[in-house]
Amino acid sequence: KMRENKSTDYVKNRVLFEKENDYSDEILEEVHCYVCNEEQLVTCLQMDKVIIYTSSKELYEKYQDMDNIYYVMPRCIYHPSYDSFPRVVVSDYKNHYDGQVIGNYGLNVMNIFTAYYLRKLRVSKICLSVELNEEECLEFKKSYEKQFGYCPLIILSYGRVENMIIKGNILGLDANQYHYQLIDNRKRAFPVYYDDRLTHILHYEKRFCKIQKDFILRYDFYDESKEEIEKVLHIFK
Repeated sequence: KMRENKSTDYVKNRVLFEKENDYSDEILEEVHCYVCNEEQLVTCLQMDKVIIYTSSKELYEKYQDMDNIYYVMPRCIYHPSYDSFPRVVVSDYKNHYDGQVIGNYGLNVMNIFTAYYLRKLRVSKICLSVELNEEECLEFKKSYEKQFGYCPLIILSYGRVENMIIKGNILGLDANQYHYQLIDNRKRAFPVYYDDRLTHILHYEKRFCKIQKDFILRYDFYDESKEEIEKVLHIFK
């Protein structure tokens, strides 16, 4: 009955679209890497113009004096606080503070108006949805620049996509251990880990994107060794 009688005031506003012109070749030369442990972080630091993401609070705090280390904010939190994190990667739609904010692919950006809206929410760089194929990513960039001007767009070039998150630890996993797998009836192995709050299930296959220019390239490392990371970065470089 409360839902039936609920009324919402509708306010019609005129949306003003403004073009941006902050294009920079230097931004496209950045390499973005997501890491899970210190060995991976140190390995990625050997790259020029590298931006490093980590969802490990302890790892971030150890290296936070470096201006290229970003903390990946947890998903499914009602009141995110950025007080201790001047550089963050976010998956939430909210009006962000004036710090350095990068949009994660969890925002599921699939159209240019969503990207424009996020820019207005002070998200500086935006990772496109992993559901877009390579041709759609190229068309996205072309359409955005025609309508709104330049925007630093990121694509996931290598790594495992996160398929699902589950609140709690229903599988009884040790926290922050990356050797667990879920095997389905087709014998496909899905990596799974618990971060002391959420259970994360990753895709059974690694993503490889052939696009090598006009976007900021992102590489997600999960259980790769130092040698495997160096090989991946060398191939894409």
